[in-house]
Amino acid sequence: MFERATKKLVQQIDPKGSLIAASSPNDSKNLKQLAVVLKTQKGWFWQQAKYKPTPFTLNDLLNGDAIKPVCNENEIVKYEGRYINSIAGSIDMGTAAFSLNMNGQGSSKLCLSLGKLQTEYVDIPKLIHDSKGRKLDLNHPLIQQSQKRNKGFTLLKERIVTTCNCSISCTELEKGGCHAMFGVGCVEMFMEDGRGKLRFDSETALDIPPKTVLAYSVIEMTIESDGYFDLCLASCELEADDISQNPFPDLSEVDGQQPLIQEGFPLDTLKNALADFQTSFCALADLSTERRSSIRLLLRKILLDRTVLSALVDGRDMLSSGENPCLLTSELSENQSQIVGAFLDLLKCEPLDKNGLSTSASLSGYNGCQISTANQSDISLASELNGSSSKPEERNGCHIAVSHRNREKASKERRELMHAMQMLISALEELTNVGLNLLEPFCTSEGLKSLQDLVIHLTSNHTPLCKDTIPVFLQNDDEFHRAEALFKSCNVLLRKENGTLTSEMTCREGFLPMVLCIAIHGLASLSDA
Repeated sequence: MFERATKKLVQQIDPKGSLIAASSPNDSKNLKQLAVVLKTQKGWFWQQAKYKPTPFTLNDLLNGDAIKPVCNENEIVKYEGRYINSIAGSIDMGTAAFSLNMNGQGSSKLCLSLGKLQTEYVDIPKLIHDSKGRKLDLNHPLIQQSQKRNKGFTLLKERIVTTCNCSISCTELEKGGCHAMFGVGCVEMFMEDGRGKLRFDSETALDIPPKTVLAYSVIEMTIESDGYFDLCLASCELEADDISQNPFPDLSEVDGQQPLIQEGFPLDTLKNALADFQTSFCALADLSTERRSSIRLLLRKILLDRTVLSALVDGRDMLSSGENPCLLTSELSENQSQIVGAFLDLLKCEPLDKNGLSTSASLSGYNGCQISTANQSDISLASELNGSSSKPEERNGCHIAVSHRNREKASKERRELMHAMQMLISALEELTNVGLNLLEPFCTSEGLKSLQDLVIHLTSNHTPLCKDTIPVFLQNDDEFHRAEALFKSCNVLLRKENGTLTSEMTCREGFLPMVLCIAIHGLASLSDA
């Protein structure tokens, strides 16, 4: 709720600027002037740069005397805001002997009463003057661990804080009703209040103390190999928290003409853009059935824990290294750290023997060494090693060639596997919490294959799907309504009319429709079928 409120604030007071919304009130203790904020670079076009406050300031990293920044203060606005979202739907069905009407309605209201806000900012020209010729301690653990993880370094230069006690409140209301009639006017059932009309209310309030940081901006710094550093004055505004704009206009086009995401267009406009992603997921489908199943079951659990999912995205370099860095896991609970460790263990490649072959592959013997014959392309080589060459030196030369070739092949397969998994994890993390909760029940082999078949049909055909073409699993009304809600959470409207099914994208900005399709293809590649 706090992050939702701060993003609303940033949209209102600095929609195209450099402000970053604070994600938690607890961040305030780390968001001091010249605090070091780590920047995670974009890995995929749908991602935005992410910023993570640390408990360190520039002075903690400096060699020599501390720098005393000159800070200025200024009152900016008195902020009050109310934001209301509502959604409603109904369904009618029946025959000559039966009729059913169900309806539902939901609304949420976010109220911000923040009082007068104050901006505090560092005198940047003075900071540049004072830091000229200064060096950082390259042995500092934050520098060493962060540079191994390809994290960028930034310094907090401005922050917006509250000046008095204020509050954030959120009210949610859900209502539903059902009206059924059996026979031709013979028996009629109404469900209202205790008889079937459902109502759910919730109200949450958060009291915010003075000096709580709501938003901040940073200045990037580059660190040289000798410890000298520079502050980058030319910053990219769109890399902050500009959630209302498309930060990748060049990547939102197919063949340089049609925008990738267009409001009112069907999903088949994504067909060409999705092709390469589908090919990349072959690396997951090539894993053993047991390994795919284990990864899928663990991912299903991770979907319901945003903290673990975000940690895997933030530490995407560790997916390649297989390491479990303390910088990442120190903020996780013991159980969450165990889940991360188990996930990394599942991604580790199977050990190779001295010939560069998987020890778990189908094996045959040669002079006490294990030779893989699981891959058809290696059968001729294996038979050659098993005696087709008459001279020992020929056998030894071929033995070395096979070892080198298999190690190269294993290295390539590992790179492809890690690339595919990074892509899948990043796509899942981009989904909303509602979307993740709706996707989790589908994480069975049958459910994922049905969703993938639906996506393939919707992205491959411009014409509406016939009712009989819809995957059997989704022809069940309950399952279809869950799929409908999942797509709706990602700005895709599924319409089932006159025995046909159509899709329509309902957003102008962002990449959620495509990200959902990528996530479904990736998860389906881990299914047992």
